Amino acid sequence: MNSSNQYNSQFNNLHFVARSIVQPFNRCTILILFSLFLSTTVFAQPTTNPQPPEIKTDKIDVVKSYEPILQDAEKITFQPDGGSGKGDPNSGQPGTGGPGTGTGGPGTGAGPSSGSRPYFNNYDVPNRFLTMTYQPTKLKPIAWRPDRNKQNFQANQDNYNFWLKAGYGVPHTIFGDIAAVTNQQQWGYVGFNANHINTNGKEDFKDYMRSGGTIFARNYLEIANLDYNVSYDRDQFHYYGFDRSDTTLNYTNDDLRLVYNNVGASVALTSNSENTADVRFKATGKYNRYFDKRKIKENNIALAGDAGKMISEIAELGGFAKLWFTNHKDSSATNTFSANITPRLKFLPNIGNFSLGASALLVNKDLKAFPYLNMEVFIIPDRFTFYGGWNKELLPNNFMTLSQENPFLNQYVDYRNSFRENRFGGFKGTVNEMVSYDLRFAQTLTEQQPLYLNKADDPKTFIVVYDSLLNTLSGHAELGLTLNKFIEVGVDANYFHYTLNNQEAAWHLPTFRLGTHLRVSPMSKLLVTADLFAWNKTPARTAAGDYELIKGTVDVNAGVKYQVVDNFAVFANVNNIVSTKYRRYLQYPSYGINGLAGIMLRF
Repeated sequence: MNSSNQYNSQFNNLHFVARSIVQPFNRCTILILFSLFLSTTVFAQPTTNPQPPEIKTDKIDVVKSYEPILQDAEKITFQPDGGSGKGDPNSGQPGTGGPGTGTGGPGTGAGPSSGSRPYFNNYDVPNRFLTMTYQPTKLKPIAWRPDRNKQNFQANQDNYNFWLKAGYGVPHTIFGDIAAVTNQQQWGYVGFNANHINTNGKEDFKDYMRSGGTIFARNYLEIANLDYNVSYDRDQFHYYGFDRSDTTLNYTNDDLRLVYNNVGASVALTSNSENTADVRFKATGKYNRYFDKRKIKENNIALAGDAGKMISEIAELGGFAKLWFTNHKDSSATNTFSANITPRLKFLPNIGNFSLGASALLVNKDLKAFPYLNMEVFIIPDRFTFYGGWNKELLPNNFMTLSQENPFLNQYVDYRNSFRENRFGGFKGTVNEMVSYDLRFAQTLTEQQPLYLNKADDPKTFIVVYDSLLNTLSGHAELGLTLNKFIEVGVDANYFHYTLNNQEAAWHLPTFRLGTHLRVSPMSKLLVTADLFAWNKTPARTAAGDYELIKGTVDVNAGVKYQVVDNFAVFANVNNIVSTKYRRYLQYPSYGINGLAGIMLRF
């Protein structure tokens, strides 16, 4: 969009922040940074304190309108390999797209259940296709997820303070989502969000229910913004993956019900452009109390810091750090401390950017050191960029992270953290204003890669097995096409070749995945979307110990939204149109065709 000098200044400040890195601070500052918790609610607010009312702004011509309303109901997404395919927001590197647990830590994107919220890019609407990655459907009976843009509707004082989304779905589904936030004040703002969905299908024990709520706030300080968040989420599943023809299995609803509770609190301190020390910093952290009806209890603390300072016109000194602490209580209690500390030096010449550093990876008393290398070379600015990197990261695996990936875990699981070495390189850029692309090749070496197998004496539950060194060679290709402001098309394809050390196969991991997306807006008030996901056969092992290939699938979805008036809209979505009963995990077929329809209010 075209903006005034004031908005250009904000964009320049944001650009400087994005190029900054952690630098050592005095002891007092470090204590402040790493004692704070990760905020799960982020708004596109100005980075400075609100300006006095008498300051006037120039006219802004909006090229692509921003509508901060609830997004259309979408399929709950789930990553079989856990890799986001995106870069770590603290590392500045592109993702490798290799296999993994999807567990992450602060800032790594654990998925919808993690409670994290995306940033809105300060009214800069990027091409979505260089950030899209295919994610197969999550194992929940209805294709729905909480809206991820709802807490961005207070992006400026002209936007909305309240919105509501509610409706009905087939099979029998009732859902609602409500949020409200105060006007932006000199001190900040405060708001809340609550949501609920329950699905009751024709098949016994395939019901699903989710309820949750969040209270969030932001304070504007002299040189930083302080965000708070308190949340509660409750997910209810059932072990429905058993042989219905076996009349000896007389299960009751209580026998099969799974209930996961997550109580969270978080805080984040983020520098703004008025930082007189000219240091960019962000300290985040999060506490989760995670427990279920089987009396498994887990306390998780995740802390992260990222800061940096320019030491010359083209050099920046800093780094990032992540720390995790887990206290797990079941039949016994265990404590695990993990850390990833990476100081680095970044060079920013006109031809690209280059980062050199080293990572210290610690699990209890086990310390590993590894180089950190990352680069981008602007061969043809904006058109053709070569990028690559070499690094190693730590991925904590615990009850919370693994059960969010596969909710049908057995009560007794072996929890081990993973170490992942990434080697990657590729090309990205644009052909013209309409076409963007990304082509990447990678090798990923994962020590202690978690994989899921059906338990031999209880096949409706899963145990976790580990491969001591999973070697994955992967290729990733993305193509985005924006024909005009009315039509957008995206394609995302991934191929993986696995070599395992001590497991027979990469259980439940596909070797090929494809995702496509179409967005059409034939008129200003009407939006039509469609997408297609596909993946090939995945290996599994039956309760009898036999090797089996789970059939691949094609999943087609479509949706429509019509903005009747500014404050009122209607929508409808149909998911799994071809009604394939695909299985993400052995024993657990998904629902067939399902749909949602409802209304959206905002004011």
